[in-house]
Amino acid sequence: MLKSVMLFNKTLKDADAIFPGLLSDALVALKSKSLLQDAEVTALPELGLDVNARWLPEDIRGFIPWVRHDDLEASRVQEIVRTWAEKEVGKLNKSLETFLNAMDCIASIVKLRGGMLALWRSGTQTRRKFLSGDNSSGGENFRSIIMVRVVAVMKNIAEDLRRVGEKIELLLNEAESEAEGEHQHLVSGIEPHCRRFYQPLAYYTTTG
Repeated sequence: MLKSVMLFNKTLKDADAIFPGLLSDALVALKSKSLLQDAEVTALPELGLDVNARWLPEDIRGFIPWVRHDDLEASRVQEIVRTWAEKEVGKLNKSLETFLNAMDCIASIVKLRGGMLALWRSGTQTRRKFLSGDNSSGGENFRSIIMVRVVAVMKNIAEDLRRVGEKIELLLNEAESEAEGEHQHLVSGIEPHCRRFYQPLAYYTTTG
């Protein structure tokens, strides 16, 4: 889950850095001169342009790529990224629920909570560029999801303790019944004329 949040933050950061700024600049630079005037292209040994360039037609040597990039306006990019981010946050919520269902250790859940919230806060500045206003969290519900699981685990622990208590109580009752049965068996095995000597002793042994 932590890797998922890190990847989400990185994607937004990359989108903010590349679109439309860096990409538009790169496309503008691409259209500023012909491909065969680009040093990186002419340096490719596979093309052998140091020898073959003279034999190429003029339209090939002067070819300038034309790439349409008028759809890379900032508003359009923000809309695309916002739609993507909201869907991904929903997936993160569902993935977190599924992930937590396999966790029964409170300490591990609390550690996960701290890590996820720290990562989520670290991406706040970039996230606000695409998700603003009341929806700046994008629908993130990590705290509530984790708290629901913590409560469920605590209830399971309490139920297990209750069952252990019931089992202990049952064992104690059985032990007490067996002890009383053995006592009655011992008394019934004493000769009638000796019981009057045993009864005071039994009294002290059972009360003191």
